[in-house]
Amino acid sequence: MCGHYLQWQTLPEIGAEIPNHSQPKIGHKTEVTAFYISLSAIESPPTSWCKMREIQIRPACIEDCSALARIVIDATQHAFEGKVPDDCLNSLTPEESARNWARNFEPGESLDQGVYLFVAEVDQKEVIGLAMAGATRKHHVSAPDILEQFPHELFTIQIDPTWQGKGVGRRLISQVADSLLLEGATRLLVKMHLDNPNQGFYERLGATRLGSQPHDWDGYVSEEILFGWHDIRKLSMIV
Repeated sequence: MCGHYLQWQTLPEIGAEIPNHSQPKIGHKTEVTAFYISLSAIESPPTSWCKMREIQIRPACIEDCSALARIVIDATQHAFEGKVPDDCLNSLTPEESARNWARNFEPGESLDQGVYLFVAEVDQKEVIGLAMAGATRKHHVSAPDILEQFPHELFTIQIDPTWQGKGVGRRLISQVADSLLLEGATRLLVKMHLDNPNQGFYERLGATRLGSQPHDWDGYVSEEILFGWHDIRKLSMIV
């Protein structure tokens, strides 16, 4: 466990999630401040979740890299199996992915350059989701008008398949929005592969479809769909 974090507790009677109003615990790895977020949605967890669970949102640390690799690989397999060639899904081993994540924590790399990387953690021990955002990568967006309108991008959001549909992604996006708002940002771009079955997730959160562009995924030529939020203040209140 490292960094500042937010806590939620799931009430076993109805599954409602409410913030823990104690002060956030503070670690030593980061200066990013996390904020409590008011919750309005009630979720119904499986019966096996009858005991009280705690979910924290906090900045990632290098000790999380193996968990980040596991989540990305599992979530990608879950979303795309049978929809894209197997070569796309088997291009990285967990060990290779973990090494790639670790590079972000090296001096002068992305996390030293204004990129945010948050994780969702359950019971202060198991990482179950991640979100990464920062300045829009200009060489990854082909439309000049979209680049001009959307200077910040949600690079990725990945949730452990067993935790999908339980509000974890909403909380991660809300924390990303809070952090970008502190920079004065107002808009946010996200790209999604055409074959991804989760496009409705962004639309339900108020994102607008902006267009599409060609995309080559390890030799599999397809398209990316571009979505954008024109006012990320709304994302700060979605949970």
